[in-house]
Amino acid sequence: MDMRPSLIPLLVLTVGLAFPVPARAAERLIRTADGQTFQGEDLGTENGVLKLRTKYGVQEIPARDIVSSKAVVADDEDAPAAEKEAPAAGKEARTRTKPRLVPPPPPTTPKAEAKEEEPEPAPAPPAPAQPAAPPRTFAEPKPPDLNTLLRAQAARDRYPEPDKNAFLEISRGIRNFPETTPAGRRKIVATLRSYGRVSYPFVAAAFPDAADIDIRVDLLEALAAPGRSDTANIFMEAQKTALSVLTRAATAPPPPPPDYQTKRDRDRPVRQAELLRAAAQDVLDIEKYASIAGGPFNALLLLDIYKKRYSDDKTDPLLTDIKRDSARLAATAADAGRSKSSWGPGDRVVLAELVFPMLFKDNSDLQTLAQECLKKLLPTGHPKWDADQTDWVEWWEKAKTKLR
Repeated sequence: MDMRPSLIPLLVLTVGLAFPVPARAAERLIRTADGQTFQGEDLGTENGVLKLRTKYGVQEIPARDIVSSKAVVADDEDAPAAEKEAPAAGKEARTRTKPRLVPPPPPTTPKAEAKEEEPEPAPAPPAPAQPAAPPRTFAEPKPPDLNTLLRAQAARDRYPEPDKNAFLEISRGIRNFPETTPAGRRKIVATLRSYGRVSYPFVAAAFPDAADIDIRVDLLEALAAPGRSDTANIFMEAQKTALSVLTRAATAPPPPPPDYQTKRDRDRPVRQAELLRAAAQDVLDIEKYASIAGGPFNALLLLDIYKKRYSDDKTDPLLTDIKRDSARLAATAADAGRSKSSWGPGDRVVLAELVFPMLFKDNSDLQTLAQECLKKLLPTGHPKWDADQTDWVEWWEKAKTKLR
């Protein structure tokens, strides 16, 4: 019996022991979230990054990008060269794998690593803060020229001509006025007032001399009746004369008494203090008459007088009384809101816009004048007196359209 065939397995076992096949590390097939596939030896995970040795080198794959991982068997092409060249058992030698004609594609890397980290854009600078709107204020309009207004008024509405009887009675009353008793003067004043606008030219031309200012002022009482707005020019001229007399009385020595004194001379004051008080009273009486006559023209006249008086520190203290003067200015506009009055809608707007800036002056007297006057001129629903000027401006822009 031939025993040689039984030696073949033993020979094969001996060759295998003489040329041991090296052990292969485990390989993994990795798929990432962006669709790439990696296959290679698992080198472990460190700091959330899986290292995989592929035929293209070691790849580092963030663990958060891995969607699937499984163990696979390595291809023969990937086996080490020592294993490929091991001698085959028996006469059959292991055939080599044919080389590829087309080179393998280059490895693709995850997008997160292929891209260089772009620097974060600098934050946009903050938008510049919008400047706060400046507070709105009332403009100070130029006051109208009272003389021009009165001349235009006189041209439109001339004084009526007196008849013969009126002419004689008015002329006789004015001529006798200086020497008449107080009761007689009151009667003459009532007579002149009854003639209305017919007597205006006579009263305006009477006693123009500054020495007779006291008589002139007493005669002007005939014009102190409500609704006599066109008397403002007469009051304005008389007030200028009375102020000049007051100034002269305060600076010049009193004049010597005349050689022959009439009753009127004897009734006149002689001492300087008495002269000052009498001159100041003449000024204030004219303002009282203008306040009673009322109307837009007399309101403009008193507004101009009082604004100067309470803006000047050198005003004679005999003339200042803010409570009295604010009441007189308000009285000129007492009928401003009535349907039958000398006030037109435009007159209220003009005077209010002249007064509004005074309401916000740093002068309590001017504020009082403005406030008392505006109470008569403005419609209801206005802001409170201590409201901000911007609130007043916005309200007035809407309210004045209702007055015109």
